[in-house]
Amino acid sequence: MPRFPPPTPNPDEVATILVNGRQFEDWESVWVQHRYAEAWPLFRFTAAERDPQPELWTSLQFKPGDECAIYLGGILAIVGVITVR
Repeated sequence: MPRFPPPTPNPDEVATILVNGRQFEDWESVWVQHRYAEAWPLFRFTAAERDPQPELWTSLQFKPGDECAIYLGGILAIVGVITVR
């Protein structure tokens, strides 16, 4: 059976997450919502932890207080601070 290369994702449909200046594309889900009547937009993302749990919580990849930017299709969708892990 012939092997085919994996499909190339459509760049207009790719979400990229920047946390403390580091780029992550190994996420499971990304959710961004701008609400008309709210004072600020909301975001949520889930990512797999590939590394073993560090002994110090400050060594985690994503933690409360970290600056985060989410790009959807190469366009900045939101900038904020992680408040909950």
